[in-house]
Amino acid sequence: MGKRRALKLVVLALALLIASSTAAFKGCFGKQDPDINTGSSGNYFLTVSGDKFMHGNSVFTMKGFNYFPRNYAWASMAEWDWDEVDEELALASSLGANTVRTFIDYGYSTDNPDESKNIYTNYHPTMAYINSIQRFLNIAEKYNLKVILDFFDYMPGWAFIDNSDHETPKKYLSELVPRFRNNPTIAAWDIMNEGDILVDKYGTDYNKILSFYRAISAHLRTLDKNHLLTAGFGKIDKAADSKDFVDFISFHRYEDPADLGPKIRELKASLGRVMPIVDQEYGYASAGNAWASASGNATRLASHSDIIFNNEGLAGGIFWMLLDLNNPPATALCRAGAENLDLKYGVFSATLEAKPSAVVIIKYFTGENTTAKRIKFQYSQVETTPVPGDGRYLALAYTYLEFLAVDTSVLKRIDFGTIEANKLQGQGWYPNEAWGQWTGNLDKVNTLYMDIPAGTASIKVNMLSYQANNAVDIWIGETFLGTINVTPAVADYVLAVP
Repeated sequence: MGKRRALKLVVLALALLIASSTAAFKGCFGKQDPDINTGSSGNYFLTVSGDKFMHGNSVFTMKGFNYFPRNYAWASMAEWDWDEVDEELALASSLGANTVRTFIDYGYSTDNPDESKNIYTNYHPTMAYINSIQRFLNIAEKYNLKVILDFFDYMPGWAFIDNSDHETPKKYLSELVPRFRNNPTIAAWDIMNEGDILVDKYGTDYNKILSFYRAISAHLRTLDKNHLLTAGFGKIDKAADSKDFVDFISFHRYEDPADLGPKIRELKASLGRVMPIVDQEYGYASAGNAWASASGNATRLASHSDIIFNNEGLAGGIFWMLLDLNNPPATALCRAGAENLDLKYGVFSATLEAKPSAVVIIKYFTGENTTAKRIKFQYSQVETTPVPGDGRYLALAYTYLEFLAVDTSVLKRIDFGTIEANKLQGQGWYPNEAWGQWTGNLDKVNTLYMDIPAGTASIKVNMLSYQANNAVDIWIGETFLGTINVTPAVADYVLAVP
């Protein structure tokens, strides 16, 4: 009996010790939000299989958007209006989106946005910010959106990167990441946004940037074995440098997508192994400067999306961005000087009206733009040395396309250079002009996606070529219609439809 009593006392002491340690562990982070680390049934962590993501047993292609609330751009997440966030993410869901990417501002999250406090001791994420992250995750889960959270936005890089202090940001992550490691709504942690372009912006040593990435990646893997890691590189030519410390490659590309296909294939070849690749930022402003237009906003998103999803089969595309941003923001806690808020990249306006680009995105996100609906023009020549001051890779100029019945009556006509035409377009198109549209890219392809009118016996294309004698092969779906020889003079070209 004495031995049993002694054993019970030992067990009781151990239980008290464990309970005490658990309380102390929780206490070092503050009070636990009751909603943290929850996920609905069937909400799985994303995993990697070859060059694809898996959600349970299903392939998961990221179809997403970058996000700030329209009235809280580059503001503290703790200041966001959550009714507004709910309303906006509902709009995103209507696009067929399944992924949202947003940013954890290091300064705001540590209540030290201007670095007025000692950065080596003020690295603790506040409970207000932690609870805001969780609130965002809860709303995202409501709309079946996976979340990519980007660390270290507005971090004192002069100290942590330039001076190779990796310990302070590690301690910051140690207090933040464990709270969310069991939450499957998070798709991935993005270690740092566009670290590679700090070389151009501030003259930062590139080797120190990569050293920071590697150190933080290794630390994150000790804190969280559930979530994938990536690094949103600002240059596609540098993105392969992240391959050893990420689970999938992310690049950002706002340039003319005329060379995007070849660039993606070069990136794939440079990896040395199969990995998922995500075009994590792409877009074009519809207003805000001389080159911005609604047509440019639609055609750029269409061209990127066609290449990403239909041509190159990437693991995802995340456009910039869901909404136009109001200027001034609704809060003083905003880094308004850091970005031009007057540039309107959204597919929805700041009054939540859908732009033509929203129609384009829906078609790509829902898989409506299939091969069966594709009209493809494959040409033999393109301008590979763009004219100085222009920069476009010009090949073909289109004015209209007609679908003709047997008696040559017009069943349907598409006038190029119009917003209605932009909604049908895929890769290769440049923004509207008064007379029509130019096309051109290094893959020598431009595409349309639409239902062919019943009874179509032939098509008529009114067009010209930038080059002399440009041979153009035309397909509808998998059916080859024939080849036309397009000259620099505007002319009609007619091909029978089998």
